[in-house]
Amino acid sequence: MTLGIAGLFYAAAAWFLLAPPLLAKTVTLSATDNNTSICLIQGDTLAITLPSPIADAYRWQVHLAKPSPLTAMHDDFTPAKDPNGTATQTFRFNAAAVGNGAVTLSFERQKPGPAPLVTDTFSIGVTVASGEPKSMVLIATYKGTTACADCAGIQTELRLYAKGKFDFTDNIYVSTRKYLGGRGGDQSSTDRGAWFLMKGDAVDPNATVYELNGDQSGQAQYFLVQPGGATLTQLDRQMKPIDSPPQYQSILKRVE
Repeated sequence: MTLGIAGLFYAAAAWFLLAPPLLAKTVTLSATDNNTSICLIQGDTLAITLPSPIADAYRWQVHLAKPSPLTAMHDDFTPAKDPNGTATQTFRFNAAAVGNGAVTLSFERQKPGPAPLVTDTFSIGVTVASGEPKSMVLIATYKGTTACADCAGIQTELRLYAKGKFDFTDNIYVSTRKYLGGRGGDQSSTDRGAWFLMKGDAVDPNATVYELNGDQSGQAQYFLVQPGGATLTQLDRQMKPIDSPPQYQSILKRVE
């Protein structure tokens, strides 16, 4: 789902804060949204697409105030489709934490020269609200630190919500991961979506499995519920045990 927000901040803020957070969404902004404000919910994605007319000399650069509720994900440069067209740059951010912040993009000179260093700026205010659904019941919270290929470890918190203690017809999860000691320091990322209680995996037809479906990744995650529900062990996409040493497996322990 894609939303424009120029001139609609107050109505959008009220809707985001009061409506059920359900699946995560992508909010897309353009140059017309400059100097506005937006309200997101944890797990949402913010995409900003701006024209980049003289890409060889100038490019848009991101400036995030710290601390920020947003985590920069990646940016894409799209060349013009014809000689009279204009190239664009798209920047994506994850609404990782509750809080207020701002995003500023500046169209900066890429090489030394007499031309101005910055010729244009784009700025928006951002509020990120909690992904916790107020009208639902918190079924369980799981935490753990797992191995990471290019950082010191991944701190994970998984919260599972349902319509009722014994009513699993509408389920929402919120998962926050903090990547520790990476090149850019600690980086957080949150995703949100629907979860389902399943019976049976690829090995045991009587196993209990949680299936997590996030709107952003497009890939389901599977967690095997260990006896008593004290821990979760992540399975692969075929719902099979991950073939790796225990220290490299994703194991989360229940904390409430």
